[in-house]
Amino acid sequence: MHDLEPNLAPVYYSGQLFVGSRHTTNPLAISKKIFDIFLSNGGKYIKENVKNVLQKENCVEVFLENKQVEFDEMILCAGAWSNNIANMVGENFPLDTERGYHVLFETEQQLINRPIAWSESGFYLIQIDDGVRAAGTVEIAGLTKPPNKKRTQMIENQSRKLLPQLGKVKSTWMGRRPTLPDAKPIIGRSINNKNIFYAFGHQHIGWTLAAVTGKVIDSLVKESTTNIDISSFHPSRFR
Repeated sequence: MHDLEPNLAPVYYSGQLFVGSRHTTNPLAISKKIFDIFLSNGGKYIKENVKNVLQKENCVEVFLENKQVEFDEMILCAGAWSNNIANMVGENFPLDTERGYHVLFETEQQLINRPIAWSESGFYLIQIDDGVRAAGTVEIAGLTKPPNKKRTQMIENQSRKLLPQLGKVKSTWMGRRPTLPDAKPIIGRSINNKNIFYAFGHQHIGWTLAAVTGKVIDSLVKESTTNIDISSFHPSRFR
């Protein structure tokens, strides 16, 4: 382990190497690229809160803050806030949030060569374009509670134990992972509303599974066979 990652402090007695795994050093840039492709293909972005959703005979009417919009189909993929919108169409899911915390450290040098997980503290270190990011932990705390500063402080302290060369803290933030009791997402057509499709609840790996889920939803909307078996993800399993 020392030969692979010589900058790590000797605070561990063993490790495991995952061969063939992949990661990105700029997830935001990739997300923006996907968004730009969406816009270039005719997609429209409306930044407004959804106030209500109404299933009509052959379409879905979405009530926004300043207007109403009709769609042939609606795909609900609002992450941790998805159940709030599902409630508007008469469905309810046991969706909660696994809140995770991020600490970004300044650095001008390459300190690590791959993502490093420290199981003792429940977070990862990864070198990205902006510095070294330490992120992780799990906190079941819903949508409204304020961030727990003790979490970010713990991550900072433990990160410095593992990688003493870390610079100043550049930024901190908290994210809400949408999570269901069986740790599986909900992917499929709404039970109550034929023109609404669900795609949420991917907990820790939403960014990773976004493209896979998008391909499945595309098949469902077109009423064609999906390329994978999604029966265990069906919305009806929580009825």
